Amino acid sequence: MQFVLSNFSEIRLSSCDDSSWSVLAAQQQQQQQQQQQQQQQQQQQQQQQQQQQQQQQQQQQQQQQQQQQQQQRHQQQQQSPP
Repeated sequence: MQFVLSNFSEIRLSSCDDSSWSVLAAQQQQQQQQQQQQQQQQQQQQQQQQQQQQQQQQQQQQQQQQQQQQQQRHQQQQQSPP
């Protein structure tokens, strides 16, 4: 077992252990993919929350419109002659 420095960036074991390095590399890639998926899920959740907020705003606008219509009806009744 000998440690060999290559460009001072990677520590590689002697050739008999190449397979273990490829396994480590594959595990790291899987972890990165999982992290990306989690980030995507978080983004989707944020989008859903934004959509819910927009729906609530629309409901409030509808309620305001209904109130305005009711006020207009009252005014019409008052204006009509006895």
